[in-house]
Amino acid sequence: MSGVRAWPGIEDTRLWKELETRLQTTDSGKPQVSSGFYEAVKKVCDRGRALAGYISVFFPQFTLHDETHIINVCEWMAKLLGDNIDKLHNEELALLLMSACCHDIGMAVSSDEEKGEIRSAVLKPGETAPDAKELGRRMRKYVREHHHERVGSKLEDLDWQDRELGFRKSILVDLCKSHGTSLDALPLPRYKNYDLQLCAVLLRLADILDFDPRRAPDVLFRHVGLGHPADDEEQTSKGEWLKNQAGYLEGIIRKVIPYTGSFDDPNVEKDVFAYLDWVEQELSDSEDYLQLHPLRDEMKGFELPHKIDRSDVERRGYSGGSFQLNMDQDGVLTLLSGESLYEDAGVFVRELLQNSIDAVLHRVKVDEDFKKNKKGEIHIHTWRDADGYDWFRIRDNGMGMSKDKIEKYFLKVGKSFYESKEYRDSVGEAGASAISRFGIGVLSCFMADPENNQLELSTLEKGSPAVRLSVPSLHGYYKLTESNGKVKPADMPHPPGEGAEAYRSEPGTSICVRTSLYRLGNYRSFREIIDKYLCFPEVQVLHVDETEKEKEKKYPTQQQLMDAVHALNNEKEKKIIEYVHPIPDAALEELKGKYPDNSGEWEKKPAIVFKYIPLDWYSDSEKLTGACIDVSIKASGFYGGFSWEKNGYVFYLISKNKKDGRAIPVQCEIPLKDFSTKERVFLDAMPLTDTAYAYNGIVAQASPLNSRKRQKICCLLHGNYRPDVDVGRNEIRHLPLELVCEFYFLPGFFEHIYFSFSDENEEYSSATEKEVIHLLETHESWEGLLFFDKHSLYEGDITLEDIRTKLSGREVLFLPNFGHRVENPLLFAALKKNFAVYFDGERFYIRQEDPDKDTENFPVGLFYRFIDGDSHFGYIKDWNYYNKDHPFSRWLIKNQEELQKRLPKVYEQIIRIMLDGDSPEIVKNGVNRELKWIKEYKNHDFHDTGDLFLRDEDFG
Repeated sequence: MSGVRAWPGIEDTRLWKELETRLQTTDSGKPQVSSGFYEAVKKVCDRGRALAGYISVFFPQFTLHDETHIINVCEWMAKLLGDNIDKLHNEELALLLMSACCHDIGMAVSSDEEKGEIRSAVLKPGETAPDAKELGRRMRKYVREHHHERVGSKLEDLDWQDRELGFRKSILVDLCKSHGTSLDALPLPRYKNYDLQLCAVLLRLADILDFDPRRAPDVLFRHVGLGHPADDEEQTSKGEWLKNQAGYLEGIIRKVIPYTGSFDDPNVEKDVFAYLDWVEQELSDSEDYLQLHPLRDEMKGFELPHKIDRSDVERRGYSGGSFQLNMDQDGVLTLLSGESLYEDAGVFVRELLQNSIDAVLHRVKVDEDFKKNKKGEIHIHTWRDADGYDWFRIRDNGMGMSKDKIEKYFLKVGKSFYESKEYRDSVGEAGASAISRFGIGVLSCFMADPENNQLELSTLEKGSPAVRLSVPSLHGYYKLTESNGKVKPADMPHPPGEGAEAYRSEPGTSICVRTSLYRLGNYRSFREIIDKYLCFPEVQVLHVDETEKEKEKKYPTQQQLMDAVHALNNEKEKKIIEYVHPIPDAALEELKGKYPDNSGEWEKKPAIVFKYIPLDWYSDSEKLTGACIDVSIKASGFYGGFSWEKNGYVFYLISKNKKDGRAIPVQCEIPLKDFSTKERVFLDAMPLTDTAYAYNGIVAQASPLNSRKRQKICCLLHGNYRPDVDVGRNEIRHLPLELVCEFYFLPGFFEHIYFSFSDENEEYSSATEKEVIHLLETHESWEGLLFFDKHSLYEGDITLEDIRTKLSGREVLFLPNFGHRVENPLLFAALKKNFAVYFDGERFYIRQEDPDKDTENFPVGLFYRFIDGDSHFGYIKDWNYYNKDHPFSRWLIKNQEELQKRLPKVYEQIIRIMLDGDSPEIVKNGVNRELKWIKEYKNHDFHDTGDLFLRDEDFG
């Protein structure tokens, strides 16, 4: 090998030494790589090294991307490979070395490029060039964002020895491009002699793991003038230098990468740890990528590190910890998916209200003394200070919070205490019925104005020191103190005339938010926001507003609503009383004028009839209560509509004129003053909307369950009847199946409401046999109320009892396809619970045989026995039906548990395709696509999937 050397430095890397070793003569007398191969690799690496030296000319304030970085990338590739280096094919070894040298060369900019193509790329057509400083900033931003795409142009004139190397130049270019995109963004096929997927993973990880002070020497830092940054670009560069100077990532020890660092500034520590978080995410994503693109057999033992150890950190002048608001990443992803969170900046009022209600109800459940001797209360006080800021203060006598709970939950956006195991353990699974779900309480307080809004908190949990928290802005550092410490915090904000306090003396929580009403949208006062979100809570809520004419408002509780509606009826006999209100004389005269030929029919004045219906008289569950107003017209020949107004009720009476058949509406109003005192109390409390839903007293705005135009319904929900809402709580996405079924079976009440949710709503169609059968066993009366639609074979509808009777004298009974009905899951479950159910493509065959048990964990309407001799996989109809004895079905049933455990997304996708696919082609292609993924899954043990792929003939 004499005379053959790389430039000083890279020849000492493990990768280059491996290349040199393969150039030596082996035991067989032949080298593993030829001198031509070696020289071809060196030529490309020399080009990369030379261009990397020019990067600092165009990016003088960037951390070094020169030979130092190249060497470090090579070394990190070797560390990641470990003992697998000698398993690399020659082409892979070459690609890794060349990509380490060339991946950043797109950041090298010639003077011709600077004056030509790059300048043109950052200027809009016809735009006058900005000043030199702004133009330079734009060009650097453009090159930084597109440097991975510029690699090809930098190698364009290179004499490429593809015969010696065994691959084209475009392969290296694609590999270099991959480090600047997501792993799946570029097609990186696997070739016989080299694995581009593996090379891409090693390049992107080695690039970001080069986190080292050698890339940011202090003497150069001072030379480029970043000690006092003059603009945002220089400030960003300064941050990158300081992060690199603070510490370094070392080798890999038992799949963990140690980080060693020393910090003088918590901001630098925060930035470094954020970078390390990103590196850990890249490690995780890369591992997932390799799971989907399995390595060849000799590399099967290759594994990536999974964690960065941050324990070896020195902090000078401050103690460790997280001094800013933290976000739980999984919670935030759940929170922010779908609808926008920021539609209503007044949402923080709702969040704080529900937190207080939850805290009080939690204390009622776990504190027997409080439950017996005290009453849960929430006091809200709002005022405007001398500086023009509006203050919202809410105080409750609930559980309160310890310092630990504040740090673990309150300050961790996306992580709610009421969704935690800690909460469920304290109340038991059956008692876990909190409103709070997304953990956005503290974040919502800063939505209107992140910089100027302010949050102050004082709280006390039994058995813990009182805690005081101050958060001056969303981006500011918070102050957290305890009453057993030496630091005395500032007093809590309070309205004029009240005494000051720093710490609470009684259990509970006080929160003050400083904001500006004009930034919250079209709200004139905090009372409007409270009225929007609060609906008959179980806890007494009092609001004092210094800006309102009526300063105090006490909101009616659930108990007060139910007492009021019960008082309007015969409670002893559970009998609904009608309240008849004749229409006003003026409206009657108008009717006679518009319908002169009809007036003889109105010997008795037409009247409006009100019925006030307590839902708890009809529901067999404490989880559903509330009230309904039912309105009808008592007059011959009339029909009409209604609207609900704050000061009365407006009715539109319509009748057809006998003479010419015209229908002319006449409007009349019955003001609240014309109602009885008991009616007024109840009507004034009811929400204005036609249908209102509240869970534990907090409104969910819109629902798939609606009243008809002549009803006004207020449903109060508790326990596991919590609606699934979007993050902004602007819409109920679905109601729990048990609640929907309960509405369906409310005797005498279902006629007043209708369902407008999509029949394909996955929450209903995907309920399992076991879940729905459990509902039937919990509500014993439901089975007797189910019926199957009438059809040509029988006279009228038939019930389950009718089916039993008819089966007693025959071997089989058949029923038609159900079509889409709200109660379909119950019908399917009732049949499968009691009988053996077959399907023939059109009808169900019911036999008095033992029910199937092996499909109980699948959606209730998915699998059936197909009638003798029918080997089809499925029939795609209004509701899709599948043969449980088909080979694919048997495989899916057998492997369900393992699939859910190891490939949950793939399993869910298969089920969703089977439920929702509206054509055989969609179901076939979708299932086969997922089977292909399973087949490629690394080390899968789901048995052979080769003969399971579906064909056209599998569908009837």
